[in-house]
Amino acid sequence: EHQTTIQQHAGLISEKASLTVVDTINDKVSTVEASVETIAGQVSLKANAEEVYTKSEVNTELGKKVDTTVYNSQMTQLDVKVDGVTADIRSVQSEVSDVDSRLVSAQTQLNMQAGLIDAKAERSELTTVDGRVTGVRNDLTTLQVSHTGLNSTVSSLRSDLDGLEIGGRNLIVRANELADKWLGVDGSIGNGTGFAVMNEYIPVIPGQTFTFSKDVGTSNDYWRWNWYGENREFISRRPDNRNEFQWTVPNGAYYIRVSYPMNKSPKLEKGNKATDWTPAPEDVDSAIYTIEEFASRIDQKADSIAT
Repeated sequence: EHQTTIQQHAGLISEKASLTVVDTINDKVSTVEASVETIAGQVSLKANAEEVYTKSEVNTELGKKVDTTVYNSQMTQLDVKVDGVTADIRSVQSEVSDVDSRLVSAQTQLNMQAGLIDAKAERSELTTVDGRVTGVRNDLTTLQVSHTGLNSTVSSLRSDLDGLEIGGRNLIVRANELADKWLGVDGSIGNGTGFAVMNEYIPVIPGQTFTFSKDVGTSNDYWRWNWYGENREFISRRPDNRNEFQWTVPNGAYYIRVSYPMNKSPKLEKGNKATDWTPAPEDVDSAIYTIEEFASRIDQKADSIAT
């Protein structure tokens, strides 16, 4: 009987897992239980499916929202418009203030004009005064016109006088002229019928102006003149057949010599204004001497006849 019980227990024991296998299974079960508890905790943190949007619903809702960049841009534009409106309001307020100031100033002027009007004379008196003032103005206008004309005349005369240089003295001494001669291109004296060369040199200064004049003649009635350096060395010669002209002494020239038509009343004078012909003072003295000498000879003959 005992043997049978032992065999039964031995069969049962053989059907049982070893202790090591049991421990391993227990460890795995413990691990699974721990994982289940962890998952249970995470599941408890999740929202209820009825309270949560699906992905497509979330995308739909987001599509209805404004983009952040667009929003910021529009807000900036709105700020600018608000600032502009504020500036316009300030400008209008300034203009209103300016209008108020003008109204006050206008009222002040009206009050002043009212006071002045009260102090004015009657219209008839004003008409009389206006007539007298008009008469005075007309007189003043006439006086101003006369004064202006006089000033213009004086100014014109002053301009003429300021630019006028008058010599008057004829520098051509003909008492000892070289008759039927003229000045050649090289400065030499050549034969020229009807012309004469002044025997003397005329001192000049560079920059001086001289006026040549003679009676109207033919186109062959030439002036000819040479100019010379400080030591009377020949520099150049010029011809001119005009009846009147001016010439300015060039640099380096200190003497001139002139030839001219003998029967055309030639005159050379300092300045830029031609004057009526007069003989050189030396020619006048020579003529007086000639007359005196002729008179003396007549006296001598008279005395000779008387004796």
